[in-house]
Amino acid sequence: MVGGRTSAGRGEPAAEPEDAGRELRRLRRERGMSLAALARTAFYSKGHLSKVENGEKPLTPALARACDRALDTGGLLEKALAAPDGRGGPADETCPYRGLASYGPDDARWFFGRARATAALVGRTVESRGTGPLLVVAPSGAGKSSLLRAGLLPALVRGALPIEGAGPVVLLTPGEDPVAHLLSRLAGATAVPRDVLAQALGRSAADFADAAGRPVLVVDQFEETFTLCRDTRERRVFVRALHALATRGASVVLGVRADFYGQCLAHPELVAALRDGHLPLGPMNLAQLREAITGPAREAGLTIEPGLVEILLRDAAMTTDTTGAAGDTATPLRPGILPLLSHALLATWQHRENGALTVAGYQLTGGISGAVAATAERAYTGLSPQRQSAARQLLLHLVQVNETGETGRRMERHRLLERAGDPGTAVAVLDAFADARLVTLDADHVELAHEALLRAWPRLREWIDEDRAGLRTRQALLEAAEAWAREDRDPGLLYRGTRLAVAREWAADPVRRAALGQLAREFLDGAAAQEAAERQREQRRTRRLRWLVASLVVLLALSLVTGGLALRQNRASEKQRRLVASREFALQAESMVERDPQRAVEQAVEAYRAYPTVQARSALLTADGELRHRIPDMRAFESSDFDDGGRLPALLAADRDLLDRYDRGDGAVSADGRSVAVRRIATVEVRDTATRRTVATLSRVASVGPMALSPDGRTLVTVDGRLAHVWDVNARREITTVQGPHGSNAALFSPNGRTLAVAGHGHGVALWDVARRRELATLEDSASSSWAAMAFSPDGRTLAISDFFTPSIRVWDTVARRATDIRPGDSPRGYTRLAFSPDGGTLAGARADGAVGAWDVRTRRKALTLIGGPARRRVPQPVLALAFTRHDGLAAVYASGEWRLWDLDARGLEASYCDLPLGPYPTFPCD
Repeated sequence: MVGGRTSAGRGEPAAEPEDAGRELRRLRRERGMSLAALARTAFYSKGHLSKVENGEKPLTPALARACDRALDTGGLLEKALAAPDGRGGPADETCPYRGLASYGPDDARWFFGRARATAALVGRTVESRGTGPLLVVAPSGAGKSSLLRAGLLPALVRGALPIEGAGPVVLLTPGEDPVAHLLSRLAGATAVPRDVLAQALGRSAADFADAAGRPVLVVDQFEETFTLCRDTRERRVFVRALHALATRGASVVLGVRADFYGQCLAHPELVAALRDGHLPLGPMNLAQLREAITGPAREAGLTIEPGLVEILLRDAAMTTDTTGAAGDTATPLRPGILPLLSHALLATWQHRENGALTVAGYQLTGGISGAVAATAERAYTGLSPQRQSAARQLLLHLVQVNETGETGRRMERHRLLERAGDPGTAVAVLDAFADARLVTLDADHVELAHEALLRAWPRLREWIDEDRAGLRTRQALLEAAEAWAREDRDPGLLYRGTRLAVAREWAADPVRRAALGQLAREFLDGAAAQEAAERQREQRRTRRLRWLVASLVVLLALSLVTGGLALRQNRASEKQRRLVASREFALQAESMVERDPQRAVEQAVEAYRAYPTVQARSALLTADGELRHRIPDMRAFESSDFDDGGRLPALLAADRDLLDRYDRGDGAVSADGRSVAVRRIATVEVRDTATRRTVATLSRVASVGPMALSPDGRTLVTVDGRLAHVWDVNARREITTVQGPHGSNAALFSPNGRTLAVAGHGHGVALWDVARRRELATLEDSASSSWAAMAFSPDGRTLAISDFFTPSIRVWDTVARRATDIRPGDSPRGYTRLAFSPDGGTLAGARADGAVGAWDVRTRRKALTLIGGPARRRVPQPVLALAFTRHDGLAAVYASGEWRLWDLDARGLEASYCDLPLGPYPTFPCD
């Protein structure tokens, strides 16, 4: 890079132009290489090589080495220069410009433009001694490393630090192991053994500083502490050690890139230095840049063609305004331009004409922006395809990619060659790029000449952008492999899970895998083998767990089955015991219900509590009904809250004459209980039940056969066996006749009075629309039956019909025209009276022997059987009227005039007997 001045150097010997030129031409022609091809591979202009071959210019050792490598001569040209035949002579052909590389301590002779910065840095170094580290902060490409190496270090060596007892000057870069580098450099510069320093640092940073003495420590590229060192603990130890040295008598100068300012602030030891002890290094101004361009040329005895400096300043985006004091303009240089300018000057020097740097030679380089790219591209395209592939891998190994971007990476030479597939090819590639001044080689390390190459060479930029994530994966993999090797290949450090999967996917490409190196490949293979072993162990463990779980499940299932069977058997036994007890109590209740209803209730309650069977429920309701009947208050029955259409039992119980006629078929009551029809000889009288006045008398009515009144009492139907005659009560005349299938046997109005059901002599029922006087449907029945009773559900959808001679009840869905049977099966007798509960869910039926049963309409299951006192006599009394009350009650009136009212809520009834004294009813202890 361009820079300020400090000391002198020696030139290189040159051969006699004429003889050297002929030898170069001969070797080139023997190998069939054109002059243009040699120019591309040797990185010298075609014109310059032509003049060397013609004897117009000398063959320098640098050019001889480049041509030997390009022509693969085995060093013939360089040996010819070294031969003591008197044809060689000294000449100062050393290039005064360093290109992309930083100026080092030996380059102080060529270092110009930073005299003021060097003086300021020396002064600040003196001031900061013993107070803390001094940080030189500058953007990349500002010349920070050159200032430290070619400015500060030579000044310190010359004794510019006026301090008694100042120790040796030590230069280091942190690298991947900053603590190890610090210990090695201090041990090499002082008389203190490395082990002693390491032990002192292990105790404390203060002990380390005391053991190290008072050296002058210059740390260049301090940002490597954050980019290359991955061990957070080592990074912290390194910073503390530097701080301890700087505060206990030593001078510590840190050169750090400006974009790592934030990382430095994360360390408390550096915060004070950044606040009070840092030296910012800005870009050069116009006057400094002129000196950096012309000073090295003047020192080397080169002339500069007029106009070249102005072109260089123009291309560097500088103005030529010199109105500042002493012509020292304040116009700043564009950041990062210095290494590019230095490389352009190096390339211009290669195209020099008779010791002069010319405008034409500069234009051949491609200018400031194109010189680096052109040089790098010539170096790359001059390689064979095999070496080009190796060049890509090698250069990417010298790049460190992180979250904020990318930086150059200094690597140990042997590690870099180890990662190359062919070390011989890798060496040739590195030599080619080193000759082009693109990489820097020393005995042990390799690095990019400057980070500017990362931005100035499009091809390298493209390589990085193409696989940025892959480069980070490779970096992490290589670092992990090295840590694994340092820890004696500890299996705990091998990749696992997602990290291993990502690394294996990336390394699936053979080219990438080959570029990893032996150690990283062994690391990756070891991680894969360990994962496979762990997977197999996990599979075996999973299989064992599955067998164990399966065994436990089987044992649990057997236990549950055994326990379930035992519990089920226990419950079955308990249920059987309770069923037997319930049956015994129910039989006792039934046996004494007529002679001692109170005792019967006690036994029925015990039966129901033992197990609520149908028999127990029936016994409880029967005994309760008998006990209620013994209360001599008739109004309790008459005032019962009967459902609409259910007033008949109360009317019959209160009117003996109506009861007798109803029994003979000579009576009918409307559903609302307000009208009653009584048959006389050839006439029918319709009376108002409230006033007992005759509302209408109908003449010429059949003397026998059942009758039916509409719910509102305005329509009367009489059945004579063949037809059903429909009468208008108010008009006192017959309005129509209807019939069922095969004649008429019985008739019934629906709850809304609109539909009339007429049962024939078996084989079904006809449904008639009374108002329109037309048949709606016929509910066909294949069996021949003698219909004894009919009942509509409250919604009129369901019609129940009983057969007098068989114990079955046919339940019709009048909408879907489907029929199902309820077959009680506990008696051969048929049912003569039917009634639906208010919700339509329960159907009650009375047999000819006076027994009353109830069924669930949906399931067709029997709910209970009620055998009241009249049904238990020697001559059982049939039920003439059957109806539900609104609140779970069922009422029946027998032919003897007796009535029974049953509360169908058995659970509530049992609770009432157990807990509540209800007037005349007894209460029983339930525990």
